[in-house]
Amino acid sequence: MNRLNIIKILSSKNWKLNHNTLASLYKALIGSILDYNFPCLNSFSESGLQKLQVIQNTAVRCILKLPLRTSSESLFYEAENKLNISKIDHRLSNLLENYLRNALDYSVPLTIRLVSDYLIIIFERMLEQKTNK
Repeated sequence: MNRLNIIKILSSKNWKLNHNTLASLYKALIGSILDYNFPCLNSFSESGLQKLQVIQNTAVRCILKLPLRTSSESLFYEAENKLNISKIDHRLSNLLENYLRNALDYSVPLTIRLVSDYLIIIFERMLEQKTNK
């Protein structure tokens, strides 16, 4: 049985679980996979991220008992405000930002070197673009 099916089953009326409990289950069963794999997921294609978003949308619909015709905007709003669940791309961006901030704060040598190299490349590209104009 996959993790999404567990959420679907537990969100049925028979179990009588509230939204907060179901959101915690989502975060434990599915959200934890996203969180622990965020370095790999940040290199996913747009279509790969969209597939993950569809899984999350299905879970949110089950938890909040929303109909399939609910618009994406409404779904994201409900997920954020009622369940404290962010869109996949926002979550991955926040995780990456927090990781880099902490790595730089604690002077993780590899991260410092990677960020320095990245900034040098960006700076060189900016200079190149200015000289080509």
